[in-house]
Amino acid sequence: MAIITDSTIKDENGVQQTAHPRTETEAITDATTLSKAILKSSDATTILTKLGATSYAQTLLKQATAGDFQSALGISAFVKSALAGADAGEVLNDILPKTASAHANFVRGKDLTTYYNNGGLVKAISAGTFDDIFLGDYITKELTVDGASIGTEKWLIGDLNYEMYAGDGMCATNHALIVPQDVLNVNTRMCATNDTTGGYVASEMWTTTIPKYVTAIQNAFGSGHVLKHRELLSNAISASAPAGGGAGWVGSSSGWAWYDVYVNLMNENMVYGSRVFGSAFDTGERTQQIALFRHNPSARIAGYRNNRTDRKWYWLTAVASASRFAVCGNNGDANCTDASSSDAWGGIRPFFLLY
Repeated sequence: MAIITDSTIKDENGVQQTAHPRTETEAITDATTLSKAILKSSDATTILTKLGATSYAQTLLKQATAGDFQSALGISAFVKSALAGADAGEVLNDILPKTASAHANFVRGKDLTTYYNNGGLVKAISAGTFDDIFLGDYITKELTVDGASIGTEKWLIGDLNYEMYAGDGMCATNHALIVPQDVLNVNTRMCATNDTTGGYVASEMWTTTIPKYVTAIQNAFGSGHVLKHRELLSNAISASAPAGGGAGWVGSSSGWAWYDVYVNLMNENMVYGSRVFGSAFDTGERTQQIALFRHNPSARIAGYRNNRTDRKWYWLTAVASASRFAVCGNNGDANCTDASSSDAWGGIRPFFLLY
């Protein structure tokens, strides 16, 4: 690192000042200039050296806010002031490793619609750099189902490379898991009757409703950007087996198989991080909580038509009993309801993988 001598330091009136030698970073007194200097560098080690933060790499990924990681760095008030003059997302994007795991540890909430429309976002996903992509960032798209528009929705970045290397065919394509901010439609039942025989794949939801959303999402985002992958889904139940919810309930998934998936409902693990009402056969390969819900639990609660206070429950894939499927409640609670339930308080919140 270059050293700036006393003779190069002048005040705002051009008068030379006497001071001890300073490093480049300490000599930059304008916040915007420092921010630009940081953003121009792609070498994280250089940035860390300038900030004097030897433990930064280990600490940063454990922190959720800019204030937290600035404090964790133990950096001077001067550098904190300079960082405050820059867009935090841009600074993070510049100094973090260009990997899915690094970018999936921060929630930002930036509108990426233009980035998607100009092709840049898909290129960043395909390259595996996930450049300028963070959790909670979103793409706005209108969806048309059965020939009717259901409005423009915010499609959130829920996780990065969630299904990487999973599946019996092994998913090896870089992707972003996308989940709508809100329930897409209400009055959507899981089954015509209160019968979970045949597990999730025998439901009306999987056989009739989900295919409509596959078409709608492919039309909105382009069929070449909705990644087909393999999921383990329940295909049988034991009507007399104890249910996951306990309390004397009976009926539980008892078999599974691999299926091609473009669009699907989430399972309990994706929403809560564990099984609640379901069995191991309802979990399959989707064992982890979606990163967005882990870092921002409020995101698991769905609104409706971009109204975050009009809370709705939504279906999950787990068999809760011989007559019920699991839902994420409109109050944020883990719950379940009759398979034929269809009302204005709940509906469907499917996810897909964008590539």
